[in-house]
Amino acid sequence: MSKLIGLLCNRGLRHPLFCIYVVLLAAVVAWPYVSSAPTSLDVMVGNYLINLESTRDTARNITRSEIPNSAEIAALLEDQADAIEQMDGADDGDLVSLMARWEEDNRELAALGFAYDDIPAYRQAMSQTVLVLNELEDPQLFGSCPEEPALYYFCEVMGSMPWMCWCVSVVVALVALKPLLGRGGLIEQAPLRQWKKLLSLFAALLSLSLGAILVAWMPVTIAAALRNGWGDLAYPIVNVVDTAEREMVIGTTLSSCFLANLALLLLVTALLCGCAVGLLYFLGDNSKILIALLLIITLPLLQGFVGLPAAVARWSPFTYFDTSIFAGVPTYQGFELLRPDGATWETGSAVVGFLGSALLVSTLTAAKLKPRYRL
Repeated sequence: MSKLIGLLCNRGLRHPLFCIYVVLLAAVVAWPYVSSAPTSLDVMVGNYLINLESTRDTARNITRSEIPNSAEIAALLEDQADAIEQMDGADDGDLVSLMARWEEDNRELAALGFAYDDIPAYRQAMSQTVLVLNELEDPQLFGSCPEEPALYYFCEVMGSMPWMCWCVSVVVALVALKPLLGRGGLIEQAPLRQWKKLLSLFAALLSLSLGAILVAWMPVTIAAALRNGWGDLAYPIVNVVDTAEREMVIGTTLSSCFLANLALLLLVTALLCGCAVGLLYFLGDNSKILIALLLIITLPLLQGFVGLPAAVARWSPFTYFDTSIFAGVPTYQGFELLRPDGATWETGSAVVGFLGSALLVSTLTAAKLKPRYRL
């Protein structure tokens, strides 16, 4: 069986469409790095600097008759203005400390009843990001994508690129193996029982799909690692999660974000490979299989258009095709993630893993009991 898997993968790797897909995916992944796309740091620092004049004006205009403890509030606002002035030309470490100073003043202002920002969730996300950054031994700020370390860049692109980019790899792998699946093909000629052939096909599809993604990531990952290192695993990933009930701020780390992205990518890819094997077994060698698989991949778009109730959406496997809303997105601003109530990374992993396993086991059992079905 292992020899059959090796032969399938070897033939699939030589298919022109597979090679073209890997090159195109590599270009999509590397584009922000090559194009020197700016990060949210520019917006974040811009917000601080833009607020300089308004902070000064507010501090000057406050009187004791307007706000209790106004002298203390005025002092805090003046301190914020002073911190902003020092940000110009500061290095990474000093810049983070000055931002943290601003945020600490902001928290004290809130405690005194001075509402500085109309969107509390975003202010809290920004504050949490800056304060945790300031606690790191060597805080690093990135103004553009080429300045980001490898793992941070991976998480940012995984969270911002359309999930269709990754899912299409299963369709491409199936097309690359299609010449070997028909009558007289490599699988039919293999001296194995039908369920072992199907298991070999699943392993080959999964290997090719994940292999295409990993190979596409290699150039930019190596470049980022050589240029900026892998990144601090404790780096804060703080997002604003918007559910039907309320907005909440979720904080995690670079290591957790990276592992969650990888786990969901593996589970979703395995689920789609299981669907492909089941379709091949029950429908046979037919072009309708590719259409059916593409429809399965586009179901999350339909689900979003229809708008399932949260109680239903949390148990739908297609909810979890977008890894960003559970793994988070690296940003300084507190990126807004729309998530159904009750949907979590743990729930999604269990749902996708169980459905994929049940699909594959049922197909293999049917193949063992009814070997008349042929690929």
